[in-house]
Amino acid sequence: MAEMTAIEDFKKALWTSQTFAFCFYTSVGSVGYAYLGNTSLLQNPISLSTPSGAPLYVVNVLVIISMIIGATTCQNILTRYTQYYLQRCGRRKFRDTSFVNRGWWALWSFIVVALGYVITSLIPFFGALVGTAAALIASNTTFTFPSLFYYLQFRKQIPIWKGSVALFIILFGAVLTVLGGYGAIYSLIQAIEEGGVPFSCSQG
Repeated sequence: MAEMTAIEDFKKALWTSQTFAFCFYTSVGSVGYAYLGNTSLLQNPISLSTPSGAPLYVVNVLVIISMIIGATTCQNILTRYTQYYLQRCGRRKFRDTSFVNRGWWALWSFIVVALGYVITSLIPFFGALVGTAAALIASNTTFTFPSLFYYLQFRKQIPIWKGSVALFIILFGAVLTVLGGYGAIYSLIQAIEEGGVPFSCSQG
């Protein structure tokens, strides 16, 4: 929000983006697992189970686009945060478009990405570790906590149907946390048992 030119549009942008993301990922995941969920072909990620040809190309393109958008957004947020709190030699204004400010941003971006690559490569089961953390945290921060705070803050002011929706979302987030956490922890245990060496992913 710190860099938005029209902060009043934040709520609209959040509703639009999150609704689209929820519907998109739910639709793609449901279709994929509907066709492959009851077979022995299912692997994680689902792209490993998709037959070669046009379907696989479509899946890979969607995965690449999703990864680029997510990685770029998260990397930029982390870069901005790191730059703002660690660069004490004259904090740069986010809206400063000078060459010097852009140069500092590029340098911090390189440092953040390089450190991220080294850390992820040093831990052979880093993907499973991140998946476990995401399964235990993402559902709560996306569904459970916001709805819980909303309900506790406004339960005496909102209609019954809004309170019911909030409680349903809280329950939905809790169920996702349990199911996702179980699968992620199982995958993490398997990854640890399989072992591996640092930078083995890049060598494969």
